[in-house]
Amino acid sequence: MIEVKCVTKKYGKITALNDFSFSVKDGDIVGFIGPNGAGKSTMMQIMTGCLAPTEGSVTINGFDIIDEPIKAKENIGYLPEKPPLYPRFTVNEYLSTIFDIKQIKANRKQRISDIIELTGLSDVAKRRIGNLSNGYCQRIGLAQAIISYPAFLVLDEPTSGLDPAQKRDMLNLIKKLSKKSGIILSSHILSEIDSVCNKILMINKGRLVSFGDKDDILSKRDADRQKFMLKYVVSGEKNEVLKALSQLNDIHGINAYEKNGNTECIITAYEDIREKIFMCFSQHKLPIKTCFVMNSDLENAFLNMTENKESDTKKRKK
Repeated sequence: MIEVKCVTKKYGKITALNDFSFSVKDGDIVGFIGPNGAGKSTMMQIMTGCLAPTEGSVTINGFDIIDEPIKAKENIGYLPEKPPLYPRFTVNEYLSTIFDIKQIKANRKQRISDIIELTGLSDVAKRRIGNLSNGYCQRIGLAQAIISYPAFLVLDEPTSGLDPAQKRDMLNLIKKLSKKSGIILSSHILSEIDSVCNKILMINKGRLVSFGDKDDILSKRDADRQKFMLKYVVSGEKNEVLKALSQLNDIHGINAYEKNGNTECIITAYEDIREKIFMCFSQHKLPIKTCFVMNSDLENAFLNMTENKESDTKKRKK
């Protein structure tokens, strides 16, 4: 079990994490989500011993990450957003070096061969890392994280920079790895989190927003305050589109920009107002080229919970 207790991290007057607590059991796949700058990477670095907390503790299978770092790190593998690779090494040389650094007690040749096959690196095992694509580099980063077969894995944006086929393969591999390891997976792509995770850990402004089973979190979302995110591509100038939409009082926010003679806009609202938007654009003779709903139930749940948390914070400050 990974147990995080009352972790706070401060940088001078800035508090990156504030009284953060949760636990992860064997077999869990925890989706770690939050806005940019919320504190996700800081928390993952503390869990893996790359940073020390200002307050609080992290234990991994009973070993404190600060007091017993070697034993704790034997139980965890970490894939940071930018994998720590050596471009002049071949894949085989790199994994052999990691094998030595981690002092793994196993047959070197067999273990590296198994990991290369598992992560789909067989075709590039003898090539220099610096000559490989970003997709292969992500696989190599994952290979170094799992080479000791740790009880837990912390994966920070593991599909970053991958094409659709590579993302599919990576997510399938993560599902396979979850049979032997508990996994904490951070991603901004909530559809990926939704497809592989059974638990959700939400963070906002360094504070825990929600943690628990995915189905429970989705069932608790406030349907009356559900946010709809609608994307439109409209034939017309940005100013004309914004002027037309300004007549609708049901819109919560608009993000619009011109592209190739059209205006792309993302509209947020607390109810489905597609019919009103259609009538509005029709009246102003602005043809709609495409329209679709962007957000999933998980996105709605996150938007609602982070919004409510911010509102509570503002109330306390008053």
